[in-house]
Amino acid sequence: MVVEVNHEAVVGLVREQGRLHRNLGIQDVYKLLFQGVMGVAHILEDREKAWRELVEEFEGLDASEFLGEPLLERVSADGSVVRLNLRPFKRLGLSLDGLLEVILMSAERSGADKERFVRLWKRFTELVKAGKLDFDYERLIEFDGVVRAGGCPPVYHSRAYAKANKPAYRVVQKKAYQEIFG
Repeated sequence: MVVEVNHEAVVGLVREQGRLHRNLGIQDVYKLLFQGVMGVAHILEDREKAWRELVEEFEGLDASEFLGEPLLERVSADGSVVRLNLRPFKRLGLSLDGLLEVILMSAERSGADKERFVRLWKRFTELVKAGKLDFDYERLIEFDGVVRAGGCPPVYHSRAYAKANKPAYRVVQKKAYQEIFG
């Protein structure tokens, strides 16, 4: 059964991200939608590496930056998949071991579905073309051609977004977070 996301849900998610983060560009929306559908199943390939990278990033993080940053922010239209922002997590003094458990639970439960992602990405391009979302349609079509030619791979945040927001998070299922941290 194919479950489609309605226009309003996509528009709401993208606008919410635009309010939370400066310099949200086409590449960043692609990453957002990708994470919301594809999750983090790839993390199961090397758990030790995932742990090392988490500890390294966490220890180097300045928790005094971005004080208004929410602990959780949705990356899926239904809110079931979220970014767990590491700075507020660190400020709260929560357990990294617990976070790794959340990440692994999320990866194991992940229902990555590339076809669903491609449909969602197409919905986004339709919304931009219709003027419902304010992005440069010509640049979107150019970016779309590149990612489709590459098989719709995961991407990094844009330079402008990364510089403005210094993203530091892990993508998890909200339910897994709630099971571990309440």
